[in-house]
Amino acid sequence: MALGQIFLFVVLISEVGAFSWSNCGGSTPINVKEINLSPQPIPLAEGANIKFSGKFKLDSTTGTQYKLRLSLWTKGWFSMWIPIPCPKCDQDVKCSDIAVFLQGATCPLPSKEYVVEERSFHLSNLPGFLTALVPEGDYCVKAKLLDKGSNKPVACVEAYPQITKTKPSGEL
Repeated sequence: MALGQIFLFVVLISEVGAFSWSNCGGSTPINVKEINLSPQPIPLAEGANIKFSGKFKLDSTTGTQYKLRLSLWTKGWFSMWIPIPCPKCDQDVKCSDIAVFLQGATCPLPSKEYVVEERSFHLSNLPGFLTALVPEGDYCVKAKLLDKGSNKPVACVEAYPQITKTKPSGEL
């Protein structure tokens, strides 16, 4: 379930009022085409609903064992990016962990365009330490997926999110 927690964290911090993201790392087999997240900014508040969907294109068949490496920064004084220590931001990922988000996908994933249908996370029972440790503000998240055997990049996405602790109006 560690992958699910990391994915939720990426979703939580991958949204910004003027949402921006980009593929990074040059030419990789997976090219993200679209990321849709709402609401904006992401509310780190109990009971909030966060929705996401997207598209990516796989240009060549990749392996089935990966390493997900996350790097996190927060914007500090004078708009300087300050690295956030993240001891559990490197996780092993299997192709099957990715395929659960893709309707009818089998591993290894064949070359084609994939759609991640809209999913929703309901934030309930947030641990107090999480809301205390993650202040409101601007963040940078770099998610790099590496082939576990060769250590070559498979995908890389960088996003600039904004976190708020206020639940969006209209949500109960």
